[in-house]
Amino acid sequence: MSRLDQRSRLRIGDRVWFRGAEHAVIGLDGTIVRLADPSGVLTEATLAELAAAPDFERAGAPRPVALPPVSPLDGLPEAAVAQAVWWERHIVEVLRGLP
Repeated sequence: MSRLDQRSRLRIGDRVWFRGAEHAVIGLDGTIVRLADPSGVLTEATLAELAAAPDFERAGAPRPVALPPVSPLDGLPEAAVAQAVWWERHIVEVLRGLP
């Protein structure tokens, strides 16, 4: 999964780190993203350029929290534990958009 998939889609008003600075997303047109840095300099980049940039990150996006240990399932039958773990992973992926 690309880093653009993290925390859903980009929207106008989102803030991102790109090329060493924080930018505001001010426009979206197909795969083109229009950005403005704090000094007002405008930049256009494709979604592919953003995803490939080593410093790309959504500013202020919450980091995924580690899941608690599976210890509440101790003592349950192995098949029930396996099914519960599978469902937990699936539900977390649906909620966060990330496995």
